[in-house]
Amino acid sequence: DKKGLILNLNIHCVCLAWREAWLKRLITEAQMVFCDGDGVRWGIGMLGHKAPPKVAFTRWIWELGGFAAREGLSIFLLGAKPGIAEEAAARLKKHFPAIRIAGTEHGYFKKQGPESDAVIEKINRARPHILIVCFGMPVQERWLLENLEKLHAHALLPAGGVLDYAAGRLGNAPGWMIQCYLEWFFRVCEEPGRLLGRYVTEIPYFFIRILGQRLRLGLFRAASDQNNGDGL
Repeated sequence: DKKGLILNLNIHCVCLAWREAWLKRLITEAQMVFCDGDGVRWGIGMLGHKAPPKVAFTRWIWELGGFAAREGLSIFLLGAKPGIAEEAAARLKKHFPAIRIAGTEHGYFKKQGPESDAVIEKINRARPHILIVCFGMPVQERWLLENLEKLHAHALLPAGGVLDYAAGRLGNAPGWMIQCYLEWFFRVCEEPGRLLGRYVTEIPYFFIRILGQRLRLGLFRAASDQNNGDGL
């Protein structure tokens, strides 16, 4: 019965957080952060840490739907183009007849002012256990940050384009592509206009930053070992 913000982290989010201080603070202060991209996992490994498992929201939405149906938890679907949230709700209901869809609303409204207030009022009347917000990064995170205290929901999850996947508008990568770490390529082929430019610029930038951090850590450790040796 508490309120928790659950964020997902991929290369795009990391690059945004390097530029936007408010997003970096939100990530560090969230109750839970999970990794939904292989690139972030590789970056974590390159820095000498054990990477957490990848949780792909586009597939996990079905596990979440099953869990909510079993536990009697209600879900509110917010975001995407008009009609998409309703299609996603219908497909979830078809898979899990017992699921409780508290409400749906598209994401094409002004994120501040009367339109936003009306959406918040609709959510609060429904009082969902789980609120899934799909505006795309970082708009969804900013909207949640600005309205966190107003929203009467327990688990708040920004989820990008997951409603398009749940509605069947976008497909899931085949298993062999997932095993070969090519899910990103499948997504680019499906949405080149939205993703190609982002991937071309952000992926190299991310790994350059990670390699720089790794180099700095290596130099620091070498200097530390040398100082310890001098002390002996």
